[in-house]
Amino acid sequence: MRVPILKILRKSPFDGLLEHAKKARECINKLEEAVECYVDKKYEEFKKLADEILKLENEADWIKGNVRNHLPKGIFMSVDKGDFLSCLQEQDAILDLAEDAVIWLGFRKTEIPKEIKDIFLKHLHNVIDTVETFENIVVQVRHLIGPITREERKQAKDILKSIHAKERKTDKSAHELARSLFALGDDFSSAYHLLHVIFIISHIADHAENAGDRIRVMLAR
Repeated sequence: MRVPILKILRKSPFDGLLEHAKKARECINKLEEAVECYVDKKYEEFKKLADEILKLENEADWIKGNVRNHLPKGIFMSVDKGDFLSCLQEQDAILDLAEDAVIWLGFRKTEIPKEIKDIFLKHLHNVIDTVETFENIVVQVRHLIGPITREERKQAKDILKSIHAKERKTDKSAHELARSLFALGDDFSSAYHLLHVIFIISHIADHAENAGDRIRVMLAR
C-alpha cells in the first residue's frame, strides 16, 4: 500500500521532474535557434548557441542528480519508483540528444541545399512541438502524489494521444527529408552528415514519447 506521504514534504519529486522537463524544453528551444543559424551559415552564432546547450545539459544533469538523491524511500513513494526514474531518464535523453546534434553539426560546415531547407526546418519544428507537448503532461500530473480526478485523468490521456500523433508526424517528416536528401546528388559525406543529424533530432521526439508512456503507466497504477 502506497501512502501519499509526499504531501507533508517540503518538495515533491514531481516538482523536480517538472524542473528537469522545463530545462529540456529550454534546451530544445535553444537547439531550434542553433540549427536555424547553421542553416543560414551563421556559424559563429551557432557556436555560441551550441555552448549554451552544453551548459543547459550540465544544469539538467545537476537537477537529475538532485531528484534521484532525494527520492522518498520504499513504500513512501506515491508511484512506482522504477517508472518515475525511467521517465526521468527518458527526459534526460532529450537533452543528451540536443547536445549530440550540435556537436555533430559542428564537425563540418555542410551547406543545407535550398531544395530541402524548408523540409529540414519543418522536421525540427515537429520535434520541438512534440517536446513542448510532453512538458504539458508533466505539468498536468505533477500532483500525482494525491488523488487525480476522472477529468484530470482524461486531460492527461488526451495530451498523451497528442504526443503519439506528433511523434508519428516527426517520423513522416524525417523519411520525407531523407528521400529528398538522397535525391539531390552523390556528395556522400554531406549527405551522411546531414542524415545523421536528422536522425539524432528524430530520436528526441522518440524519447519525449517514451517519457510520456512512462507517465501513462504511472497514471494507470
